[in-house]
Formats: sequence, structure tokens, C-alpha cells
Amino acid sequence: MEDDFNFQELDMSWIHDFEKEDGLYKDFYLEDLYFINVHYVYLNESNTIEKVKKDKYFFNEFHKNILPKEELFKIIVKNKNLTNEKYKLNCLFKYNCTIDPYIIIAFLKNKTLLTLDPNNSYLSPITSIENVKFKKTITMFQDLNSISIIYQKISGPSNNPSNNPSNNPSNTNTNTNIKTKKLYIKKYNRKTRRFYI
Repeated sequence: MEDDFNFQELDMSWIHDFEKEDGLYKDFYLEDLYFINVHYVYLNESNTIEKVKKDKYFFNEFHKNILPKEELFKIIVKNKNLTNEKYKLNCLFKYNCTIDPYIIIAFLKNKTLLTLDPNNSYLSPITSIENVKFKKTITMFQDLNSISIIYQKISGPSNNPSNNPSNNPSNTNTNTNIKTKKLYIKKYNRKTRRFYI
């Protein structure tokens, strides 16, 4: 029959070429984020970095690419104290790498200068405790996405161990000859006038 089609004669090489080409760029597709890095930076009174910690936050399947404000608040409060010293929140920053995959692919093909979008700022401040939304990111760049929490040491007597009365040996009751002053409260008999209706 003339309508019979011989699939063996069909050129399928383009499918293999496509799969091979697609395999080269599978790491450059935009995808939802699985996690973000959380950086904790602790500054002293002179704005010098004392310590830096790093943690990961894994996104919930119900909040894709979103860090809820409740979770953000918990993270800030949980890590505001370092050893025996207290810190307060100074500022917050979000880094979201949203580079276009076509820029990366064009660079790989042509080896031309990799130019980023000047209108796109990857680093942005967080000015209030609210839901933090992240955009999809190229797979191989997902570990760049992060939130940086900057803490400032609280200056004052609360952070000075020598100012703590319990740590001051001179405040311990070792002297048995301490004189106490007695206070007397006098009672006055006041006559009250009763009114009858």
C-alpha cells in the first residue's frame, strides 16, 4: 500500500542531537529554590566584624521560593545572642541571583564578554519583617541565594560582666557586722464621719 510508512527510513538523528544539546544546558534552566543560605554577621561597638555564622533554610513545599515573615522573625530572634553577649538587629539583605539563562548560553557558545543586566540588582535590603520572595534561579547558581542578617552588639552595663552584681565579689554578704536601719510605721486613728440617707 502507498500509505504504508516505513519508520525505519525516518531520520531520527535530530532527536539525538536535540537531547545532546539539551543535556549541555540542563543546568541553566530557571527552577524553584530548594534552600537559601542564611549568613549571620556580628559587629562590635566599633562596627568591626567579630564573628560570622552560616546556616541553611529549606523552603516548604507550600511556600515555594518564599520565606514567611514568621520564620524570618524566629531566625532573627533565635540568633541574636552570641555566647553571653547580647546583640540587636542592625540590617537585613537579600541576595537573589536572577541572571538570564540566555546570557550564560550565549557566553558558552560565542565566548563573548559576559554582560549582566545593569538594571537588575541581585542584592537588595529588607526594610521590614515581611514575607521574603525569591525568584527562580539557574540550577547551578542556586547556592548563591541568601539572606544576610547583620547584628550590632548592645553597648552598656548589660554586656559588661564586671557590672553584673552577681559577679562582683564586693557585693557578696561576707561581712557579718552589717547594720540595718529599722523603719517604723505609725498608725493614726482617723475618725470618719458617717453619712446617712
